[in-house]
Amino acid sequence: MKLNKIYTLALAALSLAACSPEDFDGVSEAGLPVAENAKVTATVDEATNTVTFNLEGDGIYPMWYIPVDGKEVTKNPVYSTLNPLQKIWSNAGDYKICYRVGNHNGLSQGMGETTFHIANSLTNYDELLAMLCGKDWRIASTEAAHMGCGPSGTDGTEWWSAKPNEKADFGVYDDRISFGTDYSYTYDPGDGGTVYVNKDCSVLGGPQSEDFMAPVDGKKKSSFKLSTEGEDIYMTMPAGTYFPYIPADGAFNGELKLRIERAETAHRESCGQHNDARLGQRRNSLALHSDQC
Repeated sequence: MKLNKIYTLALAALSLAACSPEDFDGVSEAGLPVAENAKVTATVDEATNTVTFNLEGDGIYPMWYIPVDGKEVTKNPVYSTLNPLQKIWSNAGDYKICYRVGNHNGLSQGMGETTFHIANSLTNYDELLAMLCGKDWRIASTEAAHMGCGPSGTDGTEWWSAKPNEKADFGVYDDRISFGTDYSYTYDPGDGGTVYVNKDCSVLGGPQSEDFMAPVDGKKKSSFKLSTEGEDIYMTMPAGTYFPYIPADGAFNGELKLRIERAETAHRESCGQHNDARLGQRRNSLALHSDQC
């Protein structure tokens, strides 16, 4: 199976709900994992500069420290516990990320690191455009954390992340968005004819006491542009652009700037391939899926 991926930064939730007094012996500092003993791999997809980080082992999870300026991991890194974690590096060079390892006793006291090499810098967006354009995208409703929010500068899932189909009553899963090779963008509110809006927004009929659905009169056209800032790739759309979720006034009244955290095409026998992407906007993130080849 061939995977082409662009950016992933998502926080995986650690659940200890299955523990009970019968099978949980309590927390012990002596039981902390040792990061230096962890089996961590970093695999580079040279076609897209996507690096996949993976921690092997049962009952443990990683705390990845992702450098925000490409190389210096000690300066205000982004944190993620997603395993595996995929991220794109835009520029050629030698890199490293650091990590701690956690289990039910807590996080390792020490920190490990893994290194990798990026052979070529990304000079255009042809691969990304080929994956994005010519198909309809929808929210990946069956995926955990398909919607989320968190502190600015993080992966946008720390404060809250949606469980599969959690927002089925908000008319958001029938929305469709599409992109054109001419950098056009189309938002389709679906059969419900509504867009999902955060309760604190003053646009589109807010604010209201709860999150709400605002009516949308047919498909809405807009445009987008792509840009690279450091190691991040962004999609920017003009003010007034409709998107499946409106999290704040600035995301509608101002430019909608989305960090492309993941874009992947996975080839499969059933129809040839399926597509997944994840977009982040300041404190919010959204996972998208397309079944079209």
